[in-house]
Amino acid sequence: MNKSYFTGFVFFASILLFADGPVLKTGQTMVIKAGDDGTYQNGIARSYTTENGMVTDHVTGLQWQDDYSDNEG
Repeated sequence: MNKSYFTGFVFFASILLFADGPVLKTGQTMVIKAGDDGTYQNGIARSYTTENGMVTDHVTGLQWQDDYSDNEG
């Protein structure tokens, strides 16, 4: 692998691995193997509200349009 490609890969991989921010709960409640998410259930619970057609994720601050009702068959 070219040295410059390797350096770029390491840089972007480190951003993904060491990014700041909360760790969200996965929602897994059943223990499949000791030590999995079902065992510990750590993290921050997801929190959403819908107001005036906009959904807000209170953990990440992201917002998106709530158009689910438009897609009902």
